[in-house]
Amino acid sequence: MAVSSEFAKPVEENNVLRIRIMLKDSLLVDKSFSMFSELLAYALKHGVEVWMTPEDPLEQAEKPWTLDLMNYELTALVNDFTEEHVDYVKQIIREIYKGEVPVRTPVPSTNPVPRPTQTISRSMSTSGMGSTPKTNDISYNTILQEITKINRIIEKNKAVNGNRLWLTKNIEKIRKSARAIEIACENIQRRK
Repeated sequence: MAVSSEFAKPVEENNVLRIRIMLKDSLLVDKSFSMFSELLAYALKHGVEVWMTPEDPLEQAEKPWTLDLMNYELTALVNDFTEEHVDYVKQIIREIYKGEVPVRTPVPSTNPVPRPTQTISRSMSTSGMGSTPKTNDISYNTILQEITKINRIIEKNKAVNGNRLWLTKNIEKIRKSARAIEIACENIQRRK
């Protein structure tokens, strides 16, 4: 596969966040996940370490998995880009779109950018690979979900005497949620 300049540039600049976003988006664009594998191999070959070290055990939802769960996990993936989380998101995508044949359109040799056939009616992309009027809903939902997580942590962090208990693991969870909110806000601003 000829990697597009749109992907090669962040690899060259070692822009890990942008690379993770583009890798995440490729999961929906090509549900055979071969584009993801090729882009990942390209990034790793050029010395970019895209994988994060798992901080907490991955919490997996019970089936039946929904489109909302898929959207949430795709958004959360950017801040928890571990091999386990990517595999979990792939499983959810396979389940949501089971029965659809993941087909990639042949690329003419003069065009270095692969153009996969989309098999979903609305794109979940945040990087220009496609958009719909409901794209901001994903970001808004992410903000609401992360706020709920932060509120849960704050409510549970009380000692018997009513004082707050600030555990390092909870502070890290709050930071992780704050990063997800920040990315969602950036995505909304970018689309306005």
